[in-house]
Amino acid sequence: MEIFRKRIQPSEIIWGGVAIPRTKKTLFPNPRTPFDLHDERNTYKVEVDDQFRLRFPEWLKNHPEVKPDTEIILLKENNTYRIRMTGTMANKTVSLKELLGRDIKEGKIIDVQQTPNGTVAIVQSTKEIPIDKVIAEV
Repeated sequence: MEIFRKRIQPSEIIWGGVAIPRTKKTLFPNPRTPFDLHDERNTYKVEVDDQFRLRFPEWLKNHPEVKPDTEIILLKENNTYRIRMTGTMANKTVSLKELLGRDIKEGKIIDVQQTPNGTVAIVQSTKEIPIDKVIAEV
């Protein structure tokens, strides 16, 4: 069940959470009661503060793509709270084979692997090292 949608305000990014609408307060645990908030990969310990603001600074830290006006959706099903952004890459279809060999800022994609934390790209980077250091290590 969708609890509510909210466009993130600049101040909310700074203090690390969102204000809960008055009409939605009963859908959350009491203030200062920690609970789990799940996203597509991780679980975060969060709580509602005394002003009924949902605090999730760690989630924001792990999602640097969240900018002012990014819309988030909070969901609750079977006492499980979830958060997601609208318009994220989940709607974008990409062939993983097409990624192989592409150059990105971090280096060249040489493999794509499935891990317990989700799909990851294995990236190889090129670095110039003086030959003297290379010979010393061999």
